[in-house]
Amino acid sequence: MPLSSFYLSLRKKVGNDYLLVPAVCGLVFNDKNELLLGRRSDTGKWALIGGMLDPGEQPAAAVIREVLEETGVRVMPERLTGGYLTRIVSYPNG
Repeated sequence: MPLSSFYLSLRKKVGNDYLLVPAVCGLVFNDKNELLLGRRSDTGKWALIGGMLDPGEQPAAAVIREVLEETGVRVMPERLTGGYLTRIVSYPNG
């Protein structure tokens, strides 16, 4: 999915400066304990399902939305595994 209008307008204001963006990932398992992954459209690599929170959105709601948007699968979060700060990501466009 492309950036939301909120993040596009925010990026216009801050340019390429560092921006901490809250995001979620859902670990979705089936009855065989297999993990659902999605293939990224930008790199073709397999990845966890997830994305950025919208303004005012709760993490559980964001996981439900992201998994549905990216896979068509309806989920109900069971628990939060933790909060993490990942390394700074630099994209080719800066």
